[in-house]
Amino acid sequence: MKKAHRFFDRIVEKIIDDHVEQRRRALDEHKEMTKDIVDVLLDMVESQTMEMEITRENIKAIIFVCFFPISSVFLSRRDTVTLEINSYKSSRNEFCSIQDLFIGGMETMATTMEWAMTALLINPRVAKKLQEEIDSIVGKHRMVTESDLPTMDYLQCVLKESLRLYPPGPLLLPHESREACTVGPQGYFIPAKTKLFINAWAIARDPTVWEDALEFKPERFMGNKTFDYQGQEFDMLPFGAGRRRCPGGHMAMGQMSLMLAQLWHCFDWRLEGNPDDLDMTEEFGATMPRKFNLFAFPSLKLSINL
Repeated sequence: MKKAHRFFDRIVEKIIDDHVEQRRRALDEHKEMTKDIVDVLLDMVESQTMEMEITRENIKAIIFVCFFPISSVFLSRRDTVTLEINSYKSSRNEFCSIQDLFIGGMETMATTMEWAMTALLINPRVAKKLQEEIDSIVGKHRMVTESDLPTMDYLQCVLKESLRLYPPGPLLLPHESREACTVGPQGYFIPAKTKLFINAWAIARDPTVWEDALEFKPERFMGNKTFDYQGQEFDMLPFGAGRRRCPGGHMAMGQMSLMLAQLWHCFDWRLEGNPDDLDMTEEFGATMPRKFNLFAFPSLKLSINL
């Protein structure tokens, strides 16, 4: 166990050292650099503007949480297990809760991005319209930046439509009623201590609410740019609603918008074979990924020197 810990510690140290070297080189050459979570944490170490001190050991612990595999056997044990991560002792439940914060954002965003790419690849008209919007705003001599995103209306419509048809969590997270209550105009009675599941997948495909509900039509949102998908309107609930909705919804939309814009700004994409033959089977679970991985082939649009 100690040997494995030393081995993994060397890997994490190299990750941090590589980031420190990249930051030093960018500073010496007066170049801008794209930051990831390790860079953000290193910024916090350098600035020390928070109430609590952030150290290199804290960064290692966070990286460890992101990478550490917890087996199903370990999760099934009911006794309290104590883990020691870089001198920080944590119970199993606390460790898993910390890990959930990262996994919740990684898995759902990856699933949403794969479905968004799928939808664009089988709808070339939509993909072309998206590329035209991006090119008209950014041009072909620089990369898309976050400051460009507020002006990309069609990009936002594409993401909203992808979230409508393919919500990352089809049944959201279950909730338990604290007391008996009656809800809705139909007068549904819900006993106390009942676990409730919201079928967000079915809500967003309701033909009485959505015209051509099963078709991918981003234009449906163009006439309603203020449509709230963060829980204020119940026609679609990709992030849930109320006080317990996904706290990372706004951050996720910003990150996915930037990734999708850069993918279609830098590259043209194609599928092998006829797009109509692409298997669209979903794999049901806590998230709803494609049952079969998406394979697409990029060709560079922009200069390789950007």
